[in-house]
Amino acid sequence: DRQDLEMLENIAQLGSMSLDNARKFQKVELQSHLDSLTGALNHGYFLQQAQSLMQQASEARPFSLIMLDIDHFKAFNDSYGHLVGDQTLEAITACIRASIHATDLVGRWGGEEFAIALPNSNAAQSCEIARRIRSNLEQLEILNRGNRNIEPPTVSQGIAIYPGEAKDIYRLIDLADQ
Repeated sequence: DRQDLEMLENIAQLGSMSLDNARKFQKVELQSHLDSLTGALNHGYFLQQAQSLMQQASEARPFSLIMLDIDHFKAFNDSYGHLVGDQTLEAITACIRASIHATDLVGRWGGEEFAIALPNSNAAQSCEIARRIRSNLEQLEILNRGNRNIEPPTVSQGIAIYPGEAKDIYRLIDLADQ
């Protein structure tokens, strides 16, 4: 009857609102883990996830970490402006993602520094990934304010391997950073 229909409509409407709220919550939660400019994992969440991956690693399943620093980025920003700098950070993040496996993690460590977690990658594999990142970054097309191509910035990278070089995530990061 009509009362049953109204009750079902109210239940359906509440269910719809609950699903919508759950989707919004999930989106906000995801955004809280990401760097707002680059979409890379933020510093804290990257550290949490990398530590978890490292704890799952073993001699048979190594874990590597790359620290990547954009060389002379302040001078780059001073020369081309911060908007071009921001676009460059976004492009570099996309390039890093395209150079690694879907199971690897990329996080924005600091202003122009990135951390890349490589589960199941030994030293040789990590070096190859670092070379691939560098090569792909050299091919980036970056436009200045006048829409003219400019040379992309160069990067410096350091690699550290667990468990061979360090037993905890902070020491691993420190070694890769050096």
